Amino acid sequence: LEVEDLCNQQIYTFYYSMIMPIYPPPTFSVLDVSGCIGEKVELEVQNLFAEGVIDSGDLSQYSFLWSTEETTPTITVEVQESSELYTVEVGDLCGNVSLPQSIIVYPIVPPDPVFVSEQVEENTIEFTQSNANDFVNFNWDFGDGSTSIEENPIHTYSSDGDFYVYLETTDMFGCKSSYNGLINIFTSLMFYSPDVFSPNGDGVNDTFKVSIVGHDDFELFVFDRWGKELFHTLDPDEGWNGKYANGKDVPQDVYMYKAIMSNQSV
Repeated sequence: LEVEDLCNQQIYTFYYSMIMPIYPPPTFSVLDVSGCIGEKVELEVQNLFAEGVIDSGDLSQYSFLWSTEETTPTITVEVQESSELYTVEVGDLCGNVSLPQSIIVYPIVPPDPVFVSEQVEENTIEFTQSNANDFVNFNWDFGDGSTSIEENPIHTYSSDGDFYVYLETTDMFGCKSSYNGLINIFTSLMFYSPDVFSPNGDGVNDTFKVSIVGHDDFELFVFDRWGKELFHTLDPDEGWNGKYANGKDVPQDVYMYKAIMSNQSV
């Protein structure tokens, strides 16, 4: 500071020292998020604190930079079919910038609502949902214009024919999944085949097995995508366990089957 005396034209100089404080970068926390595939979820910075600001709760005193290049305190992203990683950095008014912190967005993928069917009376089918404990809502379409919201409905078809039965379910998180199967109904011959099974040894849907009623002869073949025969049986109660003849598990893939059956009265 310089002070000038105008009377005697003297200038006096005074010195002051100032110590500039050095603050650490802001600290904060983030939480991983999960949601249904396609759902919009919000990512946010929580518990934000910085020593170099007057009010740590005032978000205007910070800068934000997400890996999406957005600069807002929170961002909205869509849940993908696989886990996605996002990062965020926070800076304060002093120019201190935190290290990036990561947030993982996990998809909630409910199991397929696999169902089996059994003919309990002529043209009357009882449907049983194999993974019922995983869901809270059930919407059945029996392929003939009829529907149901029961967990394990019984349905009577008014005519013979082939019907694609569609089941859509909702789990406790609101995530939806679906499954469909072909029902083949004739007066004295009924055939049903699932289109997926899970040979993981959990005791649920471990074998690929068709359901038939009213047959005299039966034969079932399973082939890989190149036409190589993997399984053959004459017993409709015997299912394929998803293994090669040597006992090793086949890889997860699409496989083909051929069922031959006859009824002399049809």
